[in-house]
Amino acid sequence: HTMLGVANTIILLTSSYFMAKSMAYIRIDNKTKCETYLWFSVTCGGLYLLIKTWEFHWNQVQGLSASTNEFFTVYYYMTFNHFLHVGWAGCAILWVIFRTRAGAYSAKQHSNLEALAVYWHMIDLMWILIFPLLYVLR
Repeated sequence: HTMLGVANTIILLTSSYFMAKSMAYIRIDNKTKCETYLWFSVTCGGLYLLIKTWEFHWNQVQGLSASTNEFFTVYYYMTFNHFLHVGWAGCAILWVIFRTRAGAYSAKQHSNLEALAVYWHMIDLMWILIFPLLYVLR
């Protein structure tokens, strides 16, 4: 499903934008806006997971599994691995939202939030590599 891959690419790039905005707002000590953009980011992550789950289901209905051929072995390995990382990072964003509400982050102290932002961007970067390899060049 190339169109699902395109949709997920747009969703993940948008989530990275939202994560960058949340970092910009915590740096000026606007915790409310930071939290809002964190919610936008985790929502995009959830949307990605829903689309990818539907795609996995559709593939299964079509009889396409990891044992179908070498392409699908690589496809499932890479996309499921990415799926897990988006899920884990989404849970981490929820934790950071909770910690932001509790006052754990400020303009002077936000290194943990920044580490999560870097991790989130790395996950998106991996999708930027996966998408052309598995959805465009196949």
